[in-house]
Amino acid sequence: ASDERDPRCYLTINWLLPETSYPQLNLALRILDFILTGMPASPLRQRLIESGLGEDLAGVGLETDILQMYYSTGMKGVPPENLEQVESLIQETLQDLAINGIDPEIVQAAMSSVEFALRENNTGSFPRGLAVMFRALSTWLYDESPFPLLEFSDVLEQIKLRLEQGERVFENLLQEHFLDNPHRTVVLLKPDSEMERRILETENQRLEEARKKLDQKQVQELVESTLRFMRWQEEPDDPEELARIPRLTRADMEPKVRTVPRREQKMQGATLLLHPQPTSGIFYLDLGMDLHFLPQKYLSYVPLFGRALLEIGTFSQDYTALTTRIRQLTGGIVPVPFSHSVRGARESTCRLFLRGKSLPEKIPYMFKIFRDILTQVKLDNKERFRQMVLEEKSGLEQALVPAGHRVVGMRLKARYSEADWAQEHMSGVTYLLFLRHLLQNIENNWDQVLSHLEDIKTLLVHKGSLLVNITAEEEALDQGCKHLQDFLQELPLEEPSRQHWKWSCTPGNEALFIPARVNYVGRAVDLEAGAYRFHGSSLAATRFLRAGWLWDKIRVQGGAYGAFSSYDHFNNVMAFTSYRDPNITNTLQSFEGSGAYLASPDLDPDEVEKAVIGAIGEMDSYQLPDAKGFSSMICYLADITDEYRQNIRDEILGASVENFREFGQALNQALKKDRGVISILGGQSQIEKHKEELDLENSFRLL
Repeated sequence: ASDERDPRCYLTINWLLPETSYPQLNLALRILDFILTGMPASPLRQRLIESGLGEDLAGVGLETDILQMYYSTGMKGVPPENLEQVESLIQETLQDLAINGIDPEIVQAAMSSVEFALRENNTGSFPRGLAVMFRALSTWLYDESPFPLLEFSDVLEQIKLRLEQGERVFENLLQEHFLDNPHRTVVLLKPDSEMERRILETENQRLEEARKKLDQKQVQELVESTLRFMRWQEEPDDPEELARIPRLTRADMEPKVRTVPRREQKMQGATLLLHPQPTSGIFYLDLGMDLHFLPQKYLSYVPLFGRALLEIGTFSQDYTALTTRIRQLTGGIVPVPFSHSVRGARESTCRLFLRGKSLPEKIPYMFKIFRDILTQVKLDNKERFRQMVLEEKSGLEQALVPAGHRVVGMRLKARYSEADWAQEHMSGVTYLLFLRHLLQNIENNWDQVLSHLEDIKTLLVHKGSLLVNITAEEEALDQGCKHLQDFLQELPLEEPSRQHWKWSCTPGNEALFIPARVNYVGRAVDLEAGAYRFHGSSLAATRFLRAGWLWDKIRVQGGAYGAFSSYDHFNNVMAFTSYRDPNITNTLQSFEGSGAYLASPDLDPDEVEKAVIGAIGEMDSYQLPDAKGFSSMICYLADITDEYRQNIRDEILGASVENFREFGQALNQALKKDRGVISILGGQSQIEKHKEELDLENSFRLL
């Protein structure tokens, strides 16, 4: 379903491939996937994006976690008149690559990227052991050996040997498994503004026909069955059954916080943080530019500027050559806009990070790449910049439904802190609206847009703006510092004035309309109204709400997919959101009842214990060495000392039922006194049914 004013379509071509249990074919196809669309310089990605036939790529790429692999690619945001051209362009591109060959530089870049990823095995916050287990299940589930996909070194060497012997490995894969493959489908999604109405009419008609077949006794039985089900939903779980589940206790928790060694120093005016960690030889480098050197009007340009540094090219290399060079010589460089509240301060820490990684022998090459993108970036490629804006816009629009709770949460929190306000301008609804306006400016006033980008470069790229964060083993730290000296010498010395942003958000309750049959309901309240002073136990109490009251009322009884609560102890703000929610007012009432629930004299001490264990689990979440270094840097920027963290941990471990009640009383008082703000993302017809009850002051259509 979609608005009839937006006729853009979504097209993918999908190929069914052989079974996943052939290790060499599996890995070769993964590399081919990266060759085709994994980099800005990838030939299929490049031709689709530069064609202007749509807004961004679509499809999942290569899927290897089921018995038979498949490959899916296409475009989204395609006008109906361009659909046949998109399908033809994909086929023509694959045929051209199969016949005329793939650029060896692109192949080398893809091989290096995939090999680096396999050797690093960076699963983020997901435990490596589980990742290995799931990889083994890809074959084991189908009665094959669990081991073939776990060991890649020999398989990778076999592919390299075939390439060295002149075999057209990837061209042959294209011919056999794509061009000559009859097991192919084309999936086309077209917007239809009448679709929802037809579905509802069909469903209502089906229900009415079913009702007519029931006699009075059967109707009464249905009513009684429904009432029994509702009573069952409200009944607590059997304590004896719950006691059967093995679990940890507070005594099992480590009393001391985990600390990360960190050394701080100054180097040529830049701040340097060093984190010695066992990184398996990988060198992690984060360069953070202080966004408070920018006027606030430039804030929404930041994500695009970060991408432009890496994807638009330099005076000596176009973007194809630059992005290929990055993939050949490093494990990748990504831009990360970042903001965080600072303990005890009104002004936030807000930076644009360029996060890179490399093997020790490639450290000098990575620093040269950073030098080139910061000092030699060529920002005047209008068409390439427009493509990036379209990709950003398309990605945000596509995320509105699957990540609607985050959109709403961001809108709410932006009312209360500079950090969240800045983040909303760089990744939320405000950013989406900015991108739409920017597309018009690129067409009508490109000189002004280019001038803004050049201003941002001047204001950000200098030594005084820079925070350098390195995580590596000791020998690599020493090597990195030597190359950092040379790198810093090439950055400008002049330092512009820091800016103090006068941030503010539109006050009042708001509704954001999208073509959806579910809602994302949010509410936030300032606990200053409840005179609450932060205590670490509140973090466990918030978890207690999520797993108890909100789960039962909004998910189990209300039918939503989920409900969340978060407490920002830096700004004393409590926020609630629901996920894929069929309700609106009932959900808001459940949010409002949260304080009274926590303040109840009937809280179960056993459930409080579970919440404490869960809160400590969140503090001790799994981290790989690079994440430890980045988290330590965040603590440095936000003035979160180890002593402060230890105090919070002590208060969580010592949390009592009474602490939960105190937090509940403050929350209840704040909800009644301040009432907070409401933000709802969902279908217009559903929201407008409750318009008067919601007291909406702002509403507009996003899609």
